[in-house]
Amino acid sequence: MKNSKSHKYTYIQLTTVTTVLHLLAGLFVASLYLFEIQTSNNNLLSYILGGLIIVGLIYNLAFAKILSKRLETFSKYLQLLFVLVELLAIVYFTGGISSIWYPVLLIMIIACSVLGFGAFFANVALITSVYVGSIVLSLAQGQSLTQNFNLFPATVACLVISAVVAYASDLYAKGNKSLKQASTSLDEANISERLILGSIADALIGIDTAGKIILMNEAAQALTGWDMHDALNFNCSQVLKLKGADDKDLSGADDPFLMVLHTMEPVRSSRYHLLTKDNQRRDLSVSIAPTFNSAAEISGAVAVIVDISEQKALERQKEEFVSTASHEMRTPVAAIEGYIAMATNPKLAQIDDKARGFLDKAHGSSVHLGKLFQDLLSVSKIEDKDLAETKVVVNLSDLVLKIASDMQIIATNKGLQLTTHIGGAGIKNQTVIAPTYNVLVDPEKISEVVTNLVDNAIKYTAQGSVDIEIEGDKESVTVRVRDTGIGISSQEQKHLFEKFYRVNNTMTREHSGTGLGLYIARNLVELYGGQIWVDSVLGRGSTFAFKLPLAK
Repeated sequence: MKNSKSHKYTYIQLTTVTTVLHLLAGLFVASLYLFEIQTSNNNLLSYILGGLIIVGLIYNLAFAKILSKRLETFSKYLQLLFVLVELLAIVYFTGGISSIWYPVLLIMIIACSVLGFGAFFANVALITSVYVGSIVLSLAQGQSLTQNFNLFPATVACLVISAVVAYASDLYAKGNKSLKQASTSLDEANISERLILGSIADALIGIDTAGKIILMNEAAQALTGWDMHDALNFNCSQVLKLKGADDKDLSGADDPFLMVLHTMEPVRSSRYHLLTKDNQRRDLSVSIAPTFNSAAEISGAVAVIVDISEQKALERQKEEFVSTASHEMRTPVAAIEGYIAMATNPKLAQIDDKARGFLDKAHGSSVHLGKLFQDLLSVSKIEDKDLAETKVVVNLSDLVLKIASDMQIIATNKGLQLTTHIGGAGIKNQTVIAPTYNVLVDPEKISEVVTNLVDNAIKYTAQGSVDIEIEGDKESVTVRVRDTGIGISSQEQKHLFEKFYRVNNTMTREHSGTGLGLYIARNLVELYGGQIWVDSVLGRGSTFAFKLPLAK
């Protein structure tokens, strides 16, 4: 834009200089005309030239600038017409090319060529007419042609210089036109860019490789409380004060902008929140991607930031409700379960077989309902990061053996074979010393994980076996629950450990569930520095496994 303004300013200066030259020429010729009309005989040509000179002066003084705003090209050539008349008057009043004013005529021709080749060709026609007319007049009057021949080199030089000036002027005019077009296109692009950025509802922030802000839209200004002009060239961390889940300022390694610039990989996360300029908290969903220049080198990053404060507030309210409801309902459900157990106890009550069947079903439903409330309460604690990290040293072998013993009757009733292998030995069929795998965990939480995996394996296996395997090395211990059940497709395996996700097939629809068990298991295992995964082939069974570090 600066170049465009500079060229425009230069062009205005050039036009002004041309107008001044025309004005000076008109005044000069008018002076000669007044002198000549007093010292020579008046004739019709003198009066015509005088009238044109006066009209030219009035035009240059009063109308040239006004007309040039609307009809620039016409105004230029009208000025040239008056200059041509003035030049003819100079030649006429001072004796033709033999006059001492002839060099001034040549200089003025060069000056007039700044209007381009149109003016140049008119000047060529003028000087040729004057020069040839002077030769013809000299021959008619029997005068010597020596003066004409002596001025020939100067005349040719004048025309050559005029051609160069006209070429440069036209070249400049074309460049100026292209520059105007480019400037217009750039202005239109800038306007389009501003319209596009302004129409984006989400906050948009661009940074360079030094982490300084180079771009902000209106939504980003509203989010941060910073004006774009104030924020430009400030470090992004000074304007966008992101904080982690612990309300601490982000360190260099945790800063998502620096992470993108360092790894050149996109970052997406909803775990950040923001303190605005007036110290208001905003929960954010941040998506940052690197930008690259034409040489495929990183040039910065662009972030799209969504204010999810309202959604987070609703989620917290929902989680608080679920947590409170789950906690409050566990007590009456436990009471119902206890009363049903007492009613079915023959030592406490006498009922017939039909009533016992009803009570057994009610007892099963109450147990299921209690498990549902327990799962919801666990999920609520996971979401609130309120899981108590009770840690004691536990022999994982003993814990798995106890759970296997408790689940044995369920597997037997379904016609399945449940076996446990510790360190490669089949504990069920032979007496061995089981290896000790000590882990630092809360035994109740890890028991919940193992129970969930074994229960799922029995539930979704129609026939065959369920094997529990434990093996370890010097660093960790791995528990595998292998079944010969329905299996899981590779597509669904990607979502198994997500909240409320259930595999959709005929067998899963036969069994009630919330889709929370594996989500809870994953979070509990990760709570103690472990990891959980699944290997499965549809129709050929599944293996769920988790790994925990050994206690040092």
